[in-house]
Amino acid sequence: SYGGQTQWFAAMDAPPHLKSIIPRVSPPDAFINEPISHGCFLLPVSEWMQWMGRRTFQFGESYEVYEERKDYFDAVPLASAVQAAGSSSKWWEEWMDHPNFDDFWRASSYQHAWPQMQVAALNITGWWDMNFPGAPLNFGGLRRYGTTAQIRDSQQLIIGPWTHSVNRKRALDGIDFGAQAVVNLDDYRVRFHDRWLKGVRNGIDQDPRVQVFVIGANEWRSGNEWPLPGTKLTPFYLHSKGSANSAAGDGALSIDKPRREPSDGYRYDPADPVGSFWSLSHGPVDDAPVTRRRDTLCYTSAVLRAPLDVVGPVRCVLYASSSALDTDWHVRLVDVHPNGEARFLCHGALRARFRESLERPVLLQPETVYPFEIDMDACGVRFLPGHRIRLEVMSSWFPRYDRNTNSGAWNNFRDNRLVVAHNRIFHDTKRPSHLLLPVLDTVRWS
Repeated sequence: SYGGQTQWFAAMDAPPHLKSIIPRVSPPDAFINEPISHGCFLLPVSEWMQWMGRRTFQFGESYEVYEERKDYFDAVPLASAVQAAGSSSKWWEEWMDHPNFDDFWRASSYQHAWPQMQVAALNITGWWDMNFPGAPLNFGGLRRYGTTAQIRDSQQLIIGPWTHSVNRKRALDGIDFGAQAVVNLDDYRVRFHDRWLKGVRNGIDQDPRVQVFVIGANEWRSGNEWPLPGTKLTPFYLHSKGSANSAAGDGALSIDKPRREPSDGYRYDPADPVGSFWSLSHGPVDDAPVTRRRDTLCYTSAVLRAPLDVVGPVRCVLYASSSALDTDWHVRLVDVHPNGEARFLCHGALRARFRESLERPVLLQPETVYPFEIDMDACGVRFLPGHRIRLEVMSSWFPRYDRNTNSGAWNNFRDNRLVVAHNRIFHDTKRPSHLLLPVLDTVRWS
């Protein structure tokens, strides 16, 4: 990921001898993913701070980072994590002074330079990669803004059933994706460089520009654009009788628009956040333990009678309110198996104050309903007959992300005042909260 990002930084200046790059699991710009995702801080980066900040050579392989829960993740305020870890870091302190997307973060951004880049890029990532948004965003950016037709046409995207460590295992978290899950990626990378660096006419420029693995079907799909041709963004609406709390509640998800329905509420206490440990090696983990909590709303579809292919970017629109001046929204898409397992697919996060702009945050008016549009990365899955689709809504995902203190302090990273928020999700005729799924029309469903 670090190496992928440095390739993009090099491409910013369009050096004439840089002809092709293969950024693997590269992060996008700051504030979209790492270290901050739409205002929510990726908490294990504090471990990266430890690993990079001092005694570097006393640590082992970099993938040992983010593999276990650290005590200093619990530090309040977030800025004090460095002291709680018994360390020090100048750049950590600088980060903590910039809770908004400002010139400090722009200085380490590169995607604004897409129109100047003159490089062929093979973007590689996995559905459960921590830095997932980078690959599809960079692919799309160069396809649209590339300086020449050849540059635009030389962009490729590969998404496999992988985590941050791509193309290593055919099974994750007890789910086997079959023999096609691991491919001869090294040879393909050589072919890519041979074509665009050496000028060898080896036919790779005739390959589909996008190749993605669809889990459940356990096969590769391809096309020349992302999302894939034939994708229809389909709204699935939230429903309940007012008690969607936990998987045992009455939350439902369907293509039918809501009418007159009561809202769903829950209590978010920063001192008792929704806990679901995450590591770089985790993929389709079972979310069932999370869904037992009453501060997790669950909206679950009826049992599918036919397969449903969902491949592409996922979004969620929530009409919601809070008793607090600020709070967080975390939304998770899961595949509910017939045995009750709820296998995680993708996730989106939004700190409420950034609903209008990452640069100019605006606090909430308590008990006022706002629309919140939340990007949820993407997924590539065939929901099989007998399975159900579920959307989970909560206000924390700890310790993957920091906790919003809900106080409305200007700098949440240096704030230690914990305020309990009473949050509500609305789904009625005028406020139809919904999930937007990219449905491929190649498979009929009901």
